[in-house]
Amino acid sequence: MKLNVYQPKILFEKKWPDLLAGLLHASLFILGGLLLAHWTWLFFSPASLELPDKAEQTTSARLTTLVAAHWFAQSNTPILMAAPVINFKLVGVYAPSNGKPGFAVFKLVDGKQKAVLLNQEIITNIELQSIEPDGVLVGKDGNTQTLNLESQPLTRSLPHAIKG
Repeated sequence: MKLNVYQPKILFEKKWPDLLAGLLHASLFILGGLLLAHWTWLFFSPASLELPDKAEQTTSARLTTLVAAHWFAQSNTPILMAAPVINFKLVGVYAPSNGKPGFAVFKLVDGKQKAVLLNQEIITNIELQSIEPDGVLVGKDGNTQTLNLESQPLTRSLPHAIKG
């Protein structure tokens, strides 16, 4: 007598749509895990305890301080404003004539000469405000000084008092 041995047929073949669906599920699972790890790291990572750099007071902040001091200071208290530091010398003045603009010639610290038109900057934060026959008015934001043709360069700055 002969025994019949039953051997089941196991099919290891899968159809293409089933393979693609499994691949899509696996990739979505991995992507979700990466996103979870990323946001968990951002949420639980220690914050840096660095202090910000000391910021210099901006021009607008200084102007706000001056305006507040003007409005809220006692009427007999002068408000001190530092005069611009003038470290150049006036060597020539050319007054405006026949529709041509006037200009002044300055000798800078490095020995070079610079011709400057009216309302143009001579050096940083100092501009030529007006031209007179014997001198010029230089400064910025109401903080001015007069330079005459015979004047020597100033190396220091004295504060000007403005009555409030």
